[in-house]
Amino acid sequence: MRGSSEVLLTLALLLFLLTLARTDAAAQDVPRAEVFGGFSYLRKPIRMGFTLVGWQAGPDINFSKNVALAFDFGGQYGQFGPKYEYAAGPRFKYRRGRTAFFVHGLFGGDYEPSDTRGAVLLGAGGGIDLNVSDRLAIRVMQFDSLHDSSVVKGQPSNWGHALRVGIGVVFKAGRR
Repeated sequence: MRGSSEVLLTLALLLFLLTLARTDAAAQDVPRAEVFGGFSYLRKPIRMGFTLVGWQAGPDINFSKNVALAFDFGGQYGQFGPKYEYAAGPRFKYRRGRTAFFVHGLFGGDYEPSDTRGAVLLGAGGGIDLNVSDRLAIRVMQFDSLHDSSVVKGQPSNWGHALRVGIGVVFKAGRR
């Protein structure tokens, strides 16, 4: 049986190849909202860390063709128990044909029930959406660099670092 990272990389490669396929461009109208849902893979900490797999979801509220407010929620599960993230921040998009490239900055928190403490979460990342129609897109890939710091006895602890990769679908609603 293949490892989860090999399966994720295979799916990502197939979806990326779809972006190279030549088809008619989807409508250029910008939706008022876009809602993402999909699979996520998280590696924490980067060096000698552990791997978690789970889900990732969140809506974007588009203020213009290129600027949105993004909300990001995730839950990953593995050997050391679950980890949940919640964050929001600006997302900047470049739309060309049927492809949308984006970058974002996120601020929020994360929670690990085994730790019983929440943590401040800062994140930065980006990705690619491939429009299938004017109401549906495939999130070919989303990368996030996540940094968190919990508070222990009133003092901030060391910052942790994780890398999260996600793929999934994007549903679009309304028009700007």
